[in-house]
Amino acid sequence: MAQARARTDAEISLFPFLSILVCLIGSLVLLIVILTIVQTQMGDGRTSQELERAAEALKLTKEIEEREKQLEQLKKESPAAANKDALQQKLTAIVSLRKQLALGEDARKKNKETSEELQKKLENFLIQLEEMKKEKPPLAQAIDKLKAELLARNKKPDDTPPSIIVRQGGTGTSANTRLYFVECSAAGIVIHQSLTEKVRITSASIGVDAVYNAFLEEARKQPNSMILFLLRDDGTSTYNRAAGWAEGQFKLRIGKLPLPGKGPADLAAFFPK
Repeated sequence: MAQARARTDAEISLFPFLSILVCLIGSLVLLIVILTIVQTQMGDGRTSQELERAAEALKLTKEIEEREKQLEQLKKESPAAANKDALQQKLTAIVSLRKQLALGEDARKKNKETSEELQKKLENFLIQLEEMKKEKPPLAQAIDKLKAELLARNKKPDDTPPSIIVRQGGTGTSANTRLYFVECSAAGIVIHQSLTEKVRITSASIGVDAVYNAFLEEARKQPNSMILFLLRDDGTSTYNRAAGWAEGQFKLRIGKLPLPGKGPADLAAFFPK
């Protein structure tokens, strides 16, 4: 029997080909991962900072729309004339906020007003709206009481009582005292900035209203200044709140002067024409 002939043919090895294939697949996987990460960070061609600002703007816009709905509803329900002025002021302020939001990030930087400050203003408006809802029943009762009193006296609601003249000698202050006048009633306070310019603020807004705080800040900057509160018959509670805020938060001197009667306060002696 012949011996088997030894095989001398060379065997073909596939190891180099498989190595190249594995390297190619790994490179493709790495490239796909990198592209996915870059696409996620860009977000439709925008940076992550731009996406955050867009989300923030959308949130503020929704909150502004909600506050506008609440203002419109409260404006329809509120029976007090004094509250109508306050509601109009809040509506004007929210319109201003919407304009600032539309200006974009550059305009907010120019006005030195950040989104946090805008958010704080919106929160203050919400607090004032909630407090004004609580004030609605007492104000309605006060209006009914006034109507009954007018009916008992056989007077028409359009009849205006005589003015109450406030004289310089009756305030009990020295001649060099710089006086700032705030009128207090159950409906809220009235800031007398001049003979014709008056700003009405509800009792609920005291402490968070920017106009009243700016008025007190201006008074604090003046030497020898004092806030003189003109007190109506039904304004004791409002006076305690407004005077306490001025004295406690702004360290201002305060005084009070009762106003007898229902007529408007005449401060011509203190405001030169």
